[in-house]
Amino acid sequence: MLALGVDDPQTRKGAAMGIAAIAKIEFPRGRWLDVIDKLAANVTNDDKCFRLASIECLGFICEEVPLEDLKRESKDLIFSAIV
Repeated sequence: MLALGVDDPQTRKGAAMGIAAIAKIEFPRGRWLDVIDKLAANVTNDDKCFRLASIECLGFICEEVPLEDLKRESKDLIFSAIV
């Protein structure tokens, strides 16, 4: 998660993609669901790079994770964070 805040945009994107790949594996097992809460909280971070990378990561999660593997609360948090 800390790699989302580095200066290099390629590193941030890679970290976001990596988090989404892990979420794709863990969410169906009911694990690591709190990452949505953490990413949604990051969108109000003072660090612009961290904020944008967190939004990008949420987008990757939406692309990777089937909607049925997300709880309603998680979907609402993602939507609120992106908006």
